[in-house]
Amino acid sequence: MLPRITLTIDLRSVSPAAVGYHLTLVRTPDVFSLDATTALIQTHVPDARLLATAGAEATFTLRRDAAAQFPALLTALEERRVELGVEAWGMAATTLEEVFLKYVPGSLAGSEGSGKDHFSV
Repeated sequence: MLPRITLTIDLRSVSPAAVGYHLTLVRTPDVFSLDATTALIQTHVPDARLLATAGAEATFTLRRDAAAQFPALLTALEERRVELGVEAWGMAATTLEEVFLKYVPGSLAGSEGSGKDHFSV
């Protein structure tokens, strides 16, 4: 039997950029403009960053402390959705797993090719 490990993360000590939201956009092929969409998002949330583009999706990170700007951002995004080539969008809170992978030394973050496809705590 493996020993039980307890991990405590004080979220007050974690960067506000790490605990936030992901805005995922479903892109319309041949219409989506990454530059125009990024500009729109950063007009409302200047610290927003492109996290990844994969397949038909583009995902941005939005800091938790920018939540007051989300209604204006999402209204503008909805108004310009067709023009920007955004079929759909969704938001999700950053998970504790993502915070763990980013801040705990020796976690699997950046360990591609290690042969590990999971971790246990």
